[in-house]
Formats: sequence, C-alpha cells, structure tokens
Amino acid sequence: MEKFLQFLSDYRYPIIGFFVALVIIITGLYKLIIPIALIAAGIYFGFYFQKNKEKVKEKIKEIVDKL
Repeated sequence: MEKFLQFLSDYRYPIIGFFVALVIIITGLYKLIIPIALIAAGIYFGFYFQKNKEKVKEKIKEIVDKL
C-alpha cells in the first residue's frame, strides 16, 4: 500500500492532467480549445504589431525583398 501511495505522490500532476484531458474529451470541450487559442494568438499578435510597428514593417520588407 505504501508503494501505491508513493506512486500517487510522485505522479500526481500527470494523473491530474490525464483526468482533465479525459473530461475535456468526454464533454467535447476540445472543439472550443482551438478557436479560443486562435483568438488569443490573434490578440497577442495584434498587440505585438501595434507596439512594434517599425520592426514589423522592416521584417516584412526584408521578406518581400528576398522573394
């Protein structure tokens, strides 16, 4: 019994992750995760482009010139 408790103690976070993933799959929430991640990425890149306009313009110009 002590070995089992030690196993649970050593691997509690992967076990919790397994159960969270299982719940996400069973409930179908995985269908929402990708759109939410895309929205979050769009917001992040929008802020990045807004804060670094000149850098982004230069990088895009370099890429276009290489083509």
